[in-house]
Amino acid sequence: MEWPGINAPLPADRNPDDPSWLYARSLVMDGNFKAEHLHPTHPDDEVWLTDGQCFMVSKDQYKAHLAVANDVVQHSECNNHRAVNQANAS
Repeated sequence: MEWPGINAPLPADRNPDDPSWLYARSLVMDGNFKAEHLHPTHPDDEVWLTDGQCFMVSKDQYKAHLAVANDVVQHSECNNHRAVNQANAS
């Protein structure tokens, strides 16, 4: 991997005294992360902030979809693949 100014020449349009070009924001989400803390303890107290606005569906349409949707359990094609088995554990 090349790092300008370290192991590669600094581009001519970059000011070496202004380090802002060195920094970039990146967000990473682990695919096996389970947000158990996001499950409400009292679902009736949930507040719908965008009920049917913008690109969000309404609460009633969402609940109707959940009523007919099937939860599919992904079975590992590997012998005892831990990441998949742990994801299906709960």
